[in-house]
Amino acid sequence: MTTGGTASAFPSDFPAAEAPQFAFDDTRAKGLIFNDYNGNLTNDGEDVTADHPVIWAYAFPAPVTVRSYSLTSGNDAPGRDPRDFFLEGSNDGNIWTIVDTVTNHEFQDQPTVGDDTVVPANQPANRFETYFFGVDSPGLFNQMRLRVIETFGTGDDRPQIADIQMFPTDIPEPGSLGLLALAAVGMLRRARR
Repeated sequence: MTTGGTASAFPSDFPAAEAPQFAFDDTRAKGLIFNDYNGNLTNDGEDVTADHPVIWAYAFPAPVTVRSYSLTSGNDAPGRDPRDFFLEGSNDGNIWTIVDTVTNHEFQDQPTVGDDTVVPANQPANRFETYFFGVDSPGLFNQMRLRVIETFGTGDDRPQIADIQMFPTDIPEPGSLGLLALAAVGMLRRARR
């Protein structure tokens, strides 16, 4: 569902090879954002907080209703993973409606789900782990954003995410027969990692 639109980030400070669109490209490339509110990243960025959030946003070509979404952890530094975040929708880019709230999320190794053989060298096993989330309050929006207010490493200033996918249907928890059936008939664009 995240195809044909435009990705962006705030703050808009990121490495070219880890730009916002890589968080929406259905690959293991990642989006990494420098939380640089004061514009002095030559020193240190600011900690991710509710007052200094990091945002990955996606503008769709036409309004959509997102009923579920998935997040995949990046390739390194578990402390950069989103921990507390909101999924929000907007039709004008100014007024945002919270459609889902997640607190204290941790990307853990899921040994019975996905391909655990693909672990980056010298990295923990909880990299490239995908978690699905149901949306609490779906609505019709032409823009969606993931607003991160805390990372797993609470002092981290460079959050990362390998993949953000949004779906127009409810996605059952991984390993359930519903998800396996959907994948078997090709209704999902991506496989769990």
